[in-house]
Amino acid sequence: MLDLAPWEAVLGVQAKIPTLDGLVSMRVPPGTEAGSQLRMRALGLRQDDGTRGNIYVTMRERTPHPVSPEERALWTQLAQLSTFKPRKES
Repeated sequence: MLDLAPWEAVLGVQAKIPTLDGLVSMRVPPGTEAGSQLRMRALGLRQDDGTRGNIYVTMRERTPHPVSPEERALWTQLAQLSTFKPRKES
């Protein structure tokens, strides 16, 4: 599980992921959605044939709480500027 701030999910981020071999840097691409999985190839457990399995990292978006008055003003401004509609209009 990798926790992402909303701006990291939108803009992308380089994140450190713990593996069996220590921390490994992973690129999270811009526009990554909560619940999506990214694969880290050949960094998992050893299989019977001696090769390494994959690690799958699930993205989880975290919402900042509490927010300062300045942050609230910026989120309000973004909401007014954005054309993104997460729900269908009924």
